[in-house]
Amino acid sequence: MKRHWQIDCDFKLNIYLDITGKLANGYHSLDSLFVRVPGGDRLDLDLVYADQILSPEMLDVALKPDYANFSLELENSYDLSKQLVLSESTFRRLKAELADNLLVRAWRYLRTLLVLSLAKICYANDYQSLVANLRKAQMASVERLCALFRALPVSLLEQYLAALCLGKWSFSLQKRVPVQSGLGAGSFDAAAVWQVAYRVLNDMAKSQSNLPFDLKTFIACFELSDIAYNLGADIPFALQTECQSALVKGIGEDIQILSNVKPFHILLVKPNVAVSSKAAFLACDQLELKYSNYKLANLQSEPELARRCWKECNLTSLAKYAKNSFYELACLQGSELLEFNNQLRQLVTADFMSMSGSGSAFYLLFKDKVACDMACTKLLKLVDKSRECGENSEFAWLLSAQLSN
Repeated sequence: MKRHWQIDCDFKLNIYLDITGKLANGYHSLDSLFVRVPGGDRLDLDLVYADQILSPEMLDVALKPDYANFSLELENSYDLSKQLVLSESTFRRLKAELADNLLVRAWRYLRTLLVLSLAKICYANDYQSLVANLRKAQMASVERLCALFRALPVSLLEQYLAALCLGKWSFSLQKRVPVQSGLGAGSFDAAAVWQVAYRVLNDMAKSQSNLPFDLKTFIACFELSDIAYNLGADIPFALQTECQSALVKGIGEDIQILSNVKPFHILLVKPNVAVSSKAAFLACDQLELKYSNYKLANLQSEPELARRCWKECNLTSLAKYAKNSFYELACLQGSELLEFNNQLRQLVTADFMSMSGSGSAFYLLFKDKVACDMACTKLLKLVDKSRECGENSEFAWLLSAQLSN
């Protein structure tokens, strides 16, 4: 039997983003206001179910990192200006690196914990040897999943375990948001595998009874700090599927959900500049070495005032208090991003404009749809004209979106 699922992923904006320090483990702590935006990449899954029940002997094999019962295909797409989101060279590079794609890593992480949880219930005698190398945080996730799954019939759990280990999982990812844009699209793609895993179990359960827990309860079984540490700081927020905006601190695991956002209209523009998150964090580490009179605090926002302005929908004042540490550092270094931002501000007037994440995408917020549409039309003309220059085009991507209650 074969089934198909499709998920339209989101992406995020950072209204402000402060890098607040570096931890002993090498990770950086942050303080940011995240906003979820619809219209990201599209993830499809085709699952061919197994026609047999998994034997205990197969568990060791199925849990090996190189056990291949899943695959990932990458698809390109077109933006508003009818140009491919990913350049040909970037698309080829990503296809060559699929084995280390964040979505693949997230699926392996999730699948391992699901299989171990199901194995503990279905094959208790063979369980202990399988969890010998688990971290404490992962063991906590397994225990919570077991408590959740014990409410289900064992026959259903055996069927789910067989699907995870013997079924053929074929993922297809259509890229609508470019890489190295600071919008976290890859993290939201990775977070979508939790939705996929839940939907598969939910569909299986319908033949017997409805699941006694929802997606939110399922996701709550997992340790956000461990996910952030192993997969990235944006994924914990991406997993909060019902959350439109939140204050995010630490390494991404400390999330304070805020009330629904106002219905703003958005334009997103990416210059033809690639920004590596790793390189951006390294630049933060070297800040005081390169600029003796400059401190990390100089790059930071006034977060309390920025949050108040956001809550009150005061976008004009928000610009005074909301900063992006990565952009501020780029300005200090005389980056191309500074030049692009200045050019963008001369071309169009928005209620609020900023760079998201480590860049290089900029977003423009409008309260008025007409103003947004006019700016979009103007930018489309400039993008078309710029792309006549080929690889030297200043504009690489344009997208229109909307925040709504």
